[in-house]
Amino acid sequence: MPSSDTSDALSDISIHAAANSSPAEANPSSFAFDASESTSILSSLRKQIKDIQDYFMALPESLKRDFMALVTFQVPSKEIILILLIPSIITLLFGILLVILLVRIVHGARREATNLNYKASFIVFGDYGRNGQYGQQKMADQLEEYCSGNRCDFVVTTGDNIYNTGVQSSDDVLFKTSFEDVYLKGSLKNLKYYHVLGNHDWAGKPSAMIEYANRDDTAWILKDYYYDEYIEDANLQFVFADTTPFNPVVYPFSNKDEMETRHTEEALQQQVDFVRSTLQNSKAKWKFVVAHHPFYSAAQHGDNADVAKRLEPAMKATGTDGLIAGHDHNQQVLERSNIDHFISGAASRLREVTMPDHWNLKWYDSHNGFMHFHVSDDHVLVQAIRSDDMKVIYEHKITKEDDLSN
Repeated sequence: MPSSDTSDALSDISIHAAANSSPAEANPSSFAFDASESTSILSSLRKQIKDIQDYFMALPESLKRDFMALVTFQVPSKEIILILLIPSIITLLFGILLVILLVRIVHGARREATNLNYKASFIVFGDYGRNGQYGQQKMADQLEEYCSGNRCDFVVTTGDNIYNTGVQSSDDVLFKTSFEDVYLKGSLKNLKYYHVLGNHDWAGKPSAMIEYANRDDTAWILKDYYYDEYIEDANLQFVFADTTPFNPVVYPFSNKDEMETRHTEEALQQQVDFVRSTLQNSKAKWKFVVAHHPFYSAAQHGDNADVAKRLEPAMKATGTDGLIAGHDHNQQVLERSNIDHFISGAASRLREVTMPDHWNLKWYDSHNGFMHFHVSDDHVLVQAIRSDDMKVIYEHKITKEDDLSN
């Protein structure tokens, strides 16, 4: 049985509630009850109070004391505190789980929307091969995490594959320490990596990189000094160019034996003709040239007239959609002569953009990152990703409607 103090307290509560529930005490400006309604409400309140009293009487004596201590601002026991806190804790945990679930649903919806109806989605990065140093390994790990939750069909790299002086043979250990050990794991393991040669690759033996690509057990694609690839499912044409022979300034730092046969006027024109004829004859809806050297850049190396004068006319004449390049160690999007230029060379050591007012420049970023191209029937969406937080920091869309109106 409850103590006399407890009974008195409950009686006081009952009397006070009943008194305050009387229609005579109601404010006529706020309520408009008739007598029958008032009687019904009063009866209902009395029943509820009686139910509370019965419930309280059925509690163990220790809980009754703890309850009275709580309502009279005394310190209750640990048991009553736990009884009061457990529902709040459960509610809080449920709320946290609900928020996590909603975030995952929204993220999944966004990811699904990004991948919806795309015929191909590929990653672009470059200027990477530094034995995992200068942020290379960190960015590779972040890319692996990114591709584990996003569609990544293959990778296009933009040259300078092995620093500082390329490789000397197809068995060079640098293939393992700068490529295989860094990238070929997790979600990145079974992807194809399309390569072009950069000026640092030419400082070694570029033909060894081509020989390495001929092995059965490699993900490294480099069919020749320059080559093409058609992705049928996406109606997508690539031409992978070798731009180092177009640059006289790097001849003294290149492999002499191989450069002698690659930089003659006849050899250079053969490559230009290959680029033009491949693009001209291709029935692909989307066409991209991939090269190490950009035509235009707002960073340290600046514009490259030697490469632009050779390849830009062929691209303009064939309705090519864009140039994908590296060389400058950052990310940029530029536009010139109705051709979009994408620089993605931020896979390891970085350089700042030094000419932010470059008249062709639309966007730039000087952090480690990569680009993600999504190809559909009517547009190509290019997303620039900063690898530290995996956020899309810039988007650019190419449409055929825009191309036809120019």
